[in-house]
Amino acid sequence: MAATGEAHLRDRSGADLMVLESFEARDDRSALGLDVAKAAHAAYAIELCDRLCPAREPEKAVFAWLDEFLTRLGAGIATAERLRVFELGLLRRLGIGPSLDRCVVCGRSDLGGQDVRWYPARGGAVCRTCGPRGDLISGQVRGELEHLSHTSLADADALVLDRDVGTNCRRAVLALIREHVHGPLRSLDFIEKMSGAMSNSR
Repeated sequence: MAATGEAHLRDRSGADLMVLESFEARDDRSALGLDVAKAAHAAYAIELCDRLCPAREPEKAVFAWLDEFLTRLGAGIATAERLRVFELGLLRRLGIGPSLDRCVVCGRSDLGGQDVRWYPARGGAVCRTCGPRGDLISGQVRGELEHLSHTSLADADALVLDRDVGTNCRRAVLALIREHVHGPLRSLDFIEKMSGAMSNSR
C-alpha cells in the first residue's frame, strides 16, 4: 500500500504532475493494507498531507512527521488519539496550527477550564467575551486539544480519551482542517463510515 524510498522524477512541460521514472523502496509498508483500520488511517494521513502541502515545495518536517506516523501505525493499532496528534502536529508544522491556550481575538491566556467558542475561520479558541460566534466547546475539550497538540507520536499510544471528549476533539479538528482543505477527503469519508458501522454493530 505504501513505501518510502528514493524516487527519480522528470518534469513534464505544462503539467503539474511529474513523471516517475524509477523508485527504490527503503521501507515497505504494504502490511498496512492487511488491516482495514490501519489502511484507512494511513490513506487519510497521506491524503491530508497531499491536500495541505503546496505542489513542488519540499516539506521535510511534514515528511518526517508522516513517516513516523506510518511507522508507529504499522507497529501498533489504529487509534483516534494518534490520529488527532498527527492532525494537530501536521497543522503546526505547516504554520496553520490552532490557537488553543489563548483567545485569538484579545490574546487572553487565562482561559482555564471555562467554556470557549471554537472559531476555525479565526484560527482557534475565542473567549466568550470576544466570541458570540462559533461552536461552544467545554474547557475540558479545549484542554485536551491543547494537550494533544503538544503530544509526540511516541506518547500518543498511551492516550485514551473519554468517548464524548474524543468525539468533540475530532469535530473541532476537522472543522479547522476544512478551513484549509476544500472539497471532500475521500479517505476521511471512509473512516467515518467504518466508525459508524462499528458503532452500529455493538
